[in-house]
Amino acid sequence: MIEIIRSRALFSTLAALALTAACGGRPKATARDLVVPASLCDLRNSRERFGGKTVQVEGWIYTDIERFLLSDGDCAVPLENPDPKPTGLGMEQLDTLVERAKMGTFNTGEEVFAVVVGRFLIEETKVGNDVWKPGFSPSRSVLLIQRVVSSAVAPMTANTKAAARSKCQQ
Repeated sequence: MIEIIRSRALFSTLAALALTAACGGRPKATARDLVVPASLCDLRNSRERFGGKTVQVEGWIYTDIERFLLSDGDCAVPLENPDPKPTGLGMEQLDTLVERAKMGTFNTGEEVFAVVVGRFLIEETKVGNDVWKPGFSPSRSVLLIQRVVSSAVAPMTANTKAAARSKCQQ
């Protein structure tokens, strides 16, 4: 008889746990929560497929007076920081590296390699207090930075993507 009571108690506990999990004890991940790995050429060539999704991409940062891009030598995607700008060690490190890499006032000349996660925008989207609107090429899309996974000084002229990636992981 004691075994039956223990079994029923165990069953009741397991059933309650299963019901809690199924009924919102923990929120389910949505497609928007998932991070999709992509290349910069994927984003450029398949805008509709990646539009609105959170993606992880890698490449060299390029800045000048008019542009803030992530480039891999073949393709580039405009970057934008939301307002407020993402915080954290990764973002701070990237800002420091980009600031040190500047040649003159703005141009960084693809000296800094970064792996970033962001939301790829292709249609009008509210971003903080602003609204981002697609412009003419090359600004028909933008990667809204959410976080910086890693970054390192690894000039494009002297590093392959694999070599630059390994410097990010050191």
